[in-house]
Amino acid sequence: MITQDWALKFLPQKYCESQTDYFAKRGISWHISVAARKRQRNLKSQSFVHIAKNCSLDSSVVIHIIEHTENRKS
Repeated sequence: MITQDWALKFLPQKYCESQTDYFAKRGISWHISVAARKRQRNLKSQSFVHIAKNCSLDSSVVIHIIEHTENRKS
């Protein structure tokens, strides 16, 4: 099972910022993937972090991340 999601923007500028300030901000986004599997009654997990700087966070980026994660998990 692989769980994936976009994490918060990397290093926010303010401690408490409004929603409009946050979503209008350009910066470094990161995508977290966690692959969990069961091998011989042991649960193993492996985490992947993909950094996306200055790109649109659309479906083509997510497809590339999924392909990269699938090719790297062991």
